[in-house]
Amino acid sequence: MEPFHASLADEDGQAITEVEGTIESPEEAPGTRSGQFELPDNESFMQGVMDGKTFRLQVDGGDAFTIKVESVSVSSRSGFSEASFSTL
Repeated sequence: MEPFHASLADEDGQAITEVEGTIESPEEAPGTRSGQFELPDNESFMQGVMDGKTFRLQVDGGDAFTIKVESVSVSSRSGFSEASFSTL
């Protein structure tokens, strides 16, 4: 797993927030990659997850990914959630 810092946007390119997390390296997963990130609780993000929408991750100094959020859980930090995702 590789750490990353990225901008998270909705499928229309509207910025949501900055996130930090980890993602499988291309060597670990040569096709679809999975990962996770933590973000401040955000209503528009949660609504998008419930509606089954995709999101965009623009990794600082690196790749851009279209992702599908698989699950969201409460983080150990108050006011934050942890999302698990896979790339499309």
